Amino acid sequence: MAGAQKYYYRLTVKDNFNRSTVQTGDFTTLGYAPRDITLTADEIKSDSIKLVWSINVPTGDPVTSLGLDMLDVSSGNITSYTIATSASSYTISNLQPGKDYDFYMTASNSRGVGISDPIRFTTIGNAMTLSSAEAIALTFSSIQVTAVYNAQPSAVKSFRFSIDGGET
Repeated sequence: MAGAQKYYYRLTVKDNFNRSTVQTGDFTTLGYAPRDITLTADEIKSDSIKLVWSINVPTGDPVTSLGLDMLDVSSGNITSYTIATSASSYTISNLQPGKDYDFYMTASNSRGVGISDPIRFTTIGNAMTLSSAEAIALTFSSIQVTAVYNAQPSAVKSFRFSIDGGET
C-alpha cells in the first residue's frame, strides 16, 4: 500500500446457513515523512554551487518546509538555508575557490522529517592568472624567461618557443 492513498474494500460474511452480509467502504492510509531525498550539484563554479534535489513525498501530504545545511569543511562553520517548498534547485554564492563543502537537506511534512545523505562538493579553484612575462637573450643559444603568475591549487608550467611568433 502507498502512503496517503485512498483504498476501497468489500467485506462479505457468511454463516453456517450460507446467509451472507456485505459491507463496503473506503479508508486512506497514513502518509509518511519525506524520504529518498537525492541531492546533486547542477553547476559548480569557483564561487558558487547550484544544488538540485528530488524527494519522495506521499500524495496529499506535501512538504511543508525545506532546509539546506552547508558545512565549510576547512573551518567547520555550518550555514543553514530555508528553501521555498516549491523550489527544486538553489544556488549558494560567495563561496571560496577550491574548497570542500558538505551539504545535506531536510524536508518536513505533517508526518515528520526526512534527511538526505550528506554529499561533498569542491568549488573550482581560481583560474591561473599571468601578470607578467619577459624573455631575455643571455647568449646566442640561451635565454632567461621570467613569469609572474598565480595558480591555485597548483599549476604546470610550460614554455613554447617559435621563430615566427606562431606555432613553428
